[in-house]
This record gives sequence, structure tokens and C-alpha cells, in this order.
Amino acid sequence: MKEAQSISPSGDAEATAISWTGGKDCNLALLSAWRDPTLNVTTLVVFAPKSGDGGSGFHAHPIRLMEAQAEALGLALRIMSLPAGLPYKEGYVNAIRQLRDEHGIRVLGTGDMDLVGSMSTNWIDDCCQEVGSIRSFLPLWKADRITCLDTLVSEDFVVIFSCVKQPWFSKAWVGRRIDVEAIKEMKQQSTDSGAIAHDNSCSPEGQKLDIGGENGEYHTMCLGGPMYSRIIELEKTEPKEFQSEPAKEGVHRWWTYDGQTWWTIGEVKIQ
Repeated sequence: MKEAQSISPSGDAEATAISWTGGKDCNLALLSAWRDPTLNVTTLVVFAPKSGDGGSGFHAHPIRLMEAQAEALGLALRIMSLPAGLPYKEGYVNAIRQLRDEHGIRVLGTGDMDLVGSMSTNWIDDCCQEVGSIRSFLPLWKADRITCLDTLVSEDFVVIFSCVKQPWFSKAWVGRRIDVEAIKEMKQQSTDSGAIAHDNSCSPEGQKLDIGGENGEYHTMCLGGPMYSRIIELEKTEPKEFQSEPAKEGVHRWWTYDGQTWWTIGEVKIQ
């Protein structure tokens, strides 16, 4: 049975959107907001960077599946396009301003757990401060990685791996559910805390696994949970295989290396 959202009857709950990829962390952020009576979650928002050819890369997070999630959650799904010609942050700021002005959003939640790359502050928080009159909600910030995975199990979320990368995973992990056994196997490749600091100066090859996938080692999609009216059923399809291309002009890329193999969920067929 779907858990009802805990909205304060006083009528002063703040209109809230959740930055959405459909994966485990944004679902945990949504759960926190769902149970906070001071927040009224109305919207899932996808910030979609556009490539130079007009496309956007969502191999690990299929838009079709996000649409099914929104339907099962009873929430609006808004895809905010980030134009290729604009500086990345300017695109985010413009999109957040649009959420505030056109849709009345006053709180933007995210499942961010930690700093990314060389950043010293949270990206969404910085953008919200620049826009003004909208604040960030960061319920997972600096949270323990293993505790978050355990919460997925204890709250009966149905979360599958939608993208996995060598050397930590094989193709067989694509479509597998995060459960007690999967977490146990992942712990064997990680550290006691489960956290691995990303270092742009080195290759991920031979490094331990950040058990939360914070360095992009894997991605997930949620098919069900406490806030969902149903479990989304997928037909099994063959995973897609990719290989990382050589870095251009010797520039180090985000936690990958030349020839690294990775697999994503195949064509999404919802039953």
C-alpha cells in the first residue's frame, strides 16, 4: 500500500521539487521529504544537459522509466533542458529560477551525498543561493554510504543496477536488485566506511569501490518503494556495452580510463 505524504494540515508546507535521476539516492531524498510535514512534494525535476547534436545522454537513467516512476508516485515530472551553448552553472540557475517563478517551487531536494571532484560546496545549494527565494534540501549530505544501502533494503525499495563498470562489476550485475547479498559482495571490494575519495590525479583502475557509487562506479533505477502505488515491471533485455574512448589532448576524465568497459540497462520495455 502506498504511504501517504505527511503534509502539515496548517497549509504552510513549502512546495518542493526533487532533483531526479530515478536512482537510489534521489529516492531516499524523496522519502525524507515525503515524511517531512513542512514540505509538500509536487514535482520531480530532471536537469537534462543537451549535447552539441541536440541529444542528451541518459543511458543509465532512461526517461521512459522516469515517466513510469512519476506516474506511480503521483507527481509531475519536469525535464529542464540545459542548453549546450550556455555555461553549465548558468543553465542550472536559469532552470531553477524557472521552477521558482513558473511552478512556485520553494525547496529543491537532492540525493547528493558528498562533494564532487574539486568542488568545495554543494552544487544545488550554490545554485539555489544564486537564484534566491528557493532553498536546498540535502537529507543525505555526508550520510554513511552503507547505512543508506541498508535503508533501501529495510524500507523495501526495489532498486536495480542500471549501469555498472569494470573493474568492480561484470555485465551480470545489470538489472540485479540491491539486496543484502549484493551489499555483502560490494563490501568485499570497498573499505570499512564504504567511501572512496575521488582523485582526479589517478585512474580508477585498481582502486577500491565507493560502495555508494559516488565516483560513478555504478548507477541505479528504482522500480518501487514506500511512496509508489505499484512496482514497475520491466521485460528483461540485453544490456548495452560501451568502452571509454581515449582522453582528448591528455585531459583526465571523470573516474574512468582508456578502454574501460561498462554496461547499461538495455531497451526499456515496461510491462
